[in-house]
Amino acid sequence: MQAVSDTLPAGINLEFDAMYTAMLSHDLKINALLHTDGKLTLRGVAFRSVRFEPFGARFLERTLRAILENDLVRVRNAYLETLHDLRSRTLKARDVATVAKLKKPHAKYLESRGKLREAAYEAALQSGKVWLPGERIRWYRASSEHLVALPADPDTGNPLEDATNYDVAHYVALFERTYVKRLEHAFTPDVFQQVFRSSAQEGLFDSSLEEMAVRWV
Repeated sequence: MQAVSDTLPAGINLEFDAMYTAMLSHDLKINALLHTDGKLTLRGVAFRSVRFEPFGARFLERTLRAILENDLVRVRNAYLETLHDLRSRTLKARDVATVAKLKKPHAKYLESRGKLREAAYEAALQSGKVWLPGERIRWYRASSEHLVALPADPDTGNPLEDATNYDVAHYVALFERTYVKRLEHAFTPDVFQQVFRSSAQEGLFDSSLEEMAVRWV
């Protein structure tokens, strides 16, 4: 590093923050970093957000680590296991709930509700809640018409947290488009399609996952 810095014009120095074993770049300032000591750092809203459903956040952390370690078997296993957990209702309401901030006043939302309905506000209304602007709500979708509000902070003693009546089709679709989709950058199209194929059945022309690799630059 110093040798390169010495070749630059006076007043310009080349520096770096740290050394990493691997990095996945999703966009400008949005990346996953694997430190030399094994620590995983996720930067940017594409990889970490307070609005992520807990099951999705766990999936991303698990798969991003496996991607940076070039272990496609673990990536596929994480994908299939998450699908299975969603479809079999192994997950609980607390695993699929999301957090939102209610910015609109209660009365103002009621006025505009006829034109546009927003899920977080509808969940609050269905729970009988009268909110103030800035309040948070945790909620999940039990069906297209039934939205369930949970305590703003996770409460393991509340039976609502353990409910399994979530809308499976909705959350499977959300999983694919919100969490799986953002991993495309790490793979060539053919590898991505094989690793994230929803059927556990092997394809006739599949390659060995042990011999496949992520797309390194």
